[in-house]
Amino acid sequence: EKHYPGSEEEVAAAWIEDVSGTAVPAGDLHTALKSGVTLCQVMNTVRPGSVRKVSQQEAPFPQRENIQGFVDACKAVGVREGDMFDPGDLFDNRNMRQVIITILALGRHCAHEAAYSGPYIAMS
Repeated sequence: EKHYPGSEEEVAAAWIEDVSGTAVPAGDLHTALKSGVTLCQVMNTVRPGSVRKVSQQEAPFPQRENIQGFVDACKAVGVREGDMFDPGDLFDNRNMRQVIITILALGRHCAHEAAYSGPYIAMS
């Protein structure tokens, strides 16, 4: 268990950074996460193989597919539907607040993920 201080956005960014090993500046989560690659890395660390295909292409369609893969994997591990974001919320920068809610929900869920021993976000 690790205590992450700061705003919800800062907590989400720090947790993603810890799990993925990729620098994620809290001030610009949209740019850092838009490709979906880092989110897929996080998901595959939490539950290996949960996002089977991760594209490194910088074109919109593969990036949206990456984001959808992350969303589907979150649902599969048990993140509540009400905590989920729609891929357009992230890709089109429509609702970053909901993206942060999803990341925090996944970070809390990790405490109960049997095969995962990495950092998680403590319930507050």
